[in-house]
Amino acid sequence: MAITISSKGYGGDVNKSVNYGSSIPLFSVIAVIVFVTTIILWLTLFAINFSLKNQKTDLEEIRTELQLEKSNLKQEESRLLDAQRRVSQIKELLDKHPNGRLIFDALNSRTRGDVNFTAAEADLQGSTLELTGQAKDFQALAAQILAFERDDQNRFRSVAVKNIRRDITLGEVGAVSFSMSLGFDSAILVNK
Repeated sequence: MAITISSKGYGGDVNKSVNYGSSIPLFSVIAVIVFVTTIILWLTLFAINFSLKNQKTDLEEIRTELQLEKSNLKQEESRLLDAQRRVSQIKELLDKHPNGRLIFDALNSRTRGDVNFTAAEADLQGSTLELTGQAKDFQALAAQILAFERDDQNRFRSVAVKNIRRDITLGEVGAVSFSMSLGFDSAILVNK
């Protein structure tokens, strides 16, 4: 593509020819563009690959940490479940185990103030309580027997009194000594 410029009016003959055509073939330009694009694409892919490898390494580290935490949590969960199982076994054992204190609490709540028990022997398997004691007089002993028989909660099932004797010393009438056998409901012994 050649452009010719001519000038008129100066009296002289000016003929200049300017060639704006390319001296570089079109194929070379395309090759350079393809090469530069390939280099840019290759560098981009290299950067993406490098980034993905770093992300993969980071994800593997995070995965390893999470697996370690998961393992620790499973161990902790196993320990907690084992502790919970043992606590429930102990609770079940305590719920079923007879508590002898409860029979004496029931005895204390039904004992009158003018009767004193001096000895007690409990058979928790047989649900009996053997007592020895003293009452102020026969009326106090009778009132105590009625107190056990009329238990509102039916904790005491049977009352038997034996070896009743009145203590007399130097002509003075003293307290009434006795032995008593109480049958009780074994449900008294269960913790509630």
